[in-house]
Amino acid sequence: MENVRGQERNPGEFRHSQNWIGGQGSTLKTARYIPPAPEDMDPAISVFHYLEANPIIDIGKTAEATGLSFNTVATAVKKLTDMNILSQTNAAARNRTFAYTDYLDLLRDGT
Repeated sequence: MENVRGQERNPGEFRHSQNWIGGQGSTLKTARYIPPAPEDMDPAISVFHYLEANPIIDIGKTAEATGLSFNTVATAVKKLTDMNILSQTNAAARNRTFAYTDYLDLLRDGT
């Protein structure tokens, strides 16, 4: 992009510093919304992309398949569960499985 507003930006790339949404003069502490920190984005995106091909997952196998640590995947799964993107499919305390329910519902529609 040349000679346009925002030409110094990097469209399509993740930001490298934390940002937030709030009124004029708001700080990170008083913000109305704080998106995920930049360092949290890559693992979450990796897990999210993995879900497209594997809409039913468990943390251990997902960690192995994505090359991420168990704890990193567990954190991403927790965040995706909190956002109602994933839902736990069994009542187990260990070896829990999770489903990308909205995606599965789209695949099931009309079948």
